[in-house]
Amino acid sequence: LSIDSGTAQYKTDGEWKSASSGMKLKEGYYVKTLADSKAKIIFTDSVMRLDENTEVSIDVLSRESVSLSQNAGRTWSRLLKISGISSYEVNTPDAIASVRGTAFSIEVKEGKTEIKVAKGNVSARTEDLKEVLITENKEAEFKEKVVEVKDLKRDDWVSENVELDKEH
Repeated sequence: LSIDSGTAQYKTDGEWKSASSGMKLKEGYYVKTLADSKAKIIFTDSVMRLDENTEVSIDVLSRESVSLSQNAGRTWSRLLKISGISSYEVNTPDAIASVRGTAFSIEVKEGKTEIKVAKGNVSARTEDLKEVLITENKEAEFKEKVVEVKDLKRDDWVSENVELDKEH
């Protein structure tokens, strides 16, 4: 875990505790950022950035496989093929995104999930297993089992993370 600004917390069970940069995260950990806070979870050569007011849990964590659940907030994931991660999945209340070698954002808010793909492809499915391929420079909104795919609108979050990926 690396805290870029503000405050991050974690829990394994029970109450939230203050997190610190450099702490090792394991399966079963929950991580959240508070208001005006940003953090990142680093997986070898890949990274998940958490915007403010974001909560994720680490469901599966191994050298080859990562599965997370995101219940709130906005994340940016950048996976490099050289990282050795063959399976990377993010579960939200509305969709399950599976990727490899990709840069993408997921935002969970107000009863919907938005997935924005800047590089590569994301295969996403709804809880009733309807599968959607979101290609580079596209975004999709999942709401009440309805999926809408359209051209990517590059907002500040997408632009900022594309630039940060160049440094990573």
